[in-house]
Amino acid sequence: MTDINGSTVLITGVASGIGKALAIQLAAEGVNLVLLDLDEDGLSEVKRIAESMGCACASFSADVRDFTKLIEIRNEVESRNLLPDIIINSAGVAIVARVEDISIDEWRWVVETNLFGCVNVIRVFVNEMISKRSGHIVNIASAAGIFTVPFQSPYVASKYGVVGLTEALRWELSRYGIKASVVCPGFINTRIIDTAEIVGFDQSVRRLGRRLATSPDKMASAILKGIKKNEFLITYPRYVSAIHFAKRMSWRLVEIVGKLCAVAFEKRYGMR
Repeated sequence: MTDINGSTVLITGVASGIGKALAIQLAAEGVNLVLLDLDEDGLSEVKRIAESMGCACASFSADVRDFTKLIEIRNEVESRNLLPDIIINSAGVAIVARVEDISIDEWRWVVETNLFGCVNVIRVFVNEMISKRSGHIVNIASAAGIFTVPFQSPYVASKYGVVGLTEALRWELSRYGIKASVVCPGFINTRIIDTAEIVGFDQSVRRLGRRLATSPDKMASAILKGIKKNEFLITYPRYVSAIHFAKRMSWRLVEIVGKLCAVAFEKRYGMR
């Protein structure tokens, strides 16, 4: 079991949801925090909470797609002696739409945020981890990264990419003593339910997401436990691992259920 007390943890997408819950729980563990998000108000609130818990904390308004900005942040945290021991990539966006209705710009927005956002952060900070021969990279993907969901093809593609990226890093970087874990949450009550772009479907689909969603605090607790145990795949709630197991045992059965779900979803929420 890894002791993270005294470590420095960088978290992206920290202003709300899983990222915020992680920051607060990590502050209670006695870590130092480097916080990144585009939402300056939410970012300031999380920093205030963490500092009230006695946590040394630096915060930066940043878009994970902006590699140049991330280099500037890296230089700043180095000057403050806050280069991260643990990186948690939590920033993400989503779109719900039929594939034929999704523009190439929307594809780029999702993939560049969800996948290349992870790549950018890792590329900026990994050399220091290699030099220290220690570190832990935690990428928050989605249940949609281990079994697909219909009408979210850019999101699914990006999250499958995050899972593959993390597995590659876990194998490759182990020779430097660096760990890598991927998190695949199910429905979690985060801001992405409200901010996801919806095209060609009724906005009431957001209510479905809220009904199915569970607490980000519980997800954060599962992530911290997985980090300490150096688990590769961290899932929550339990139905995620159950569906993943079913897919591995009977891909054809899960495919049939998935196709039926696509038909039912379009019938219930489609606007054509």
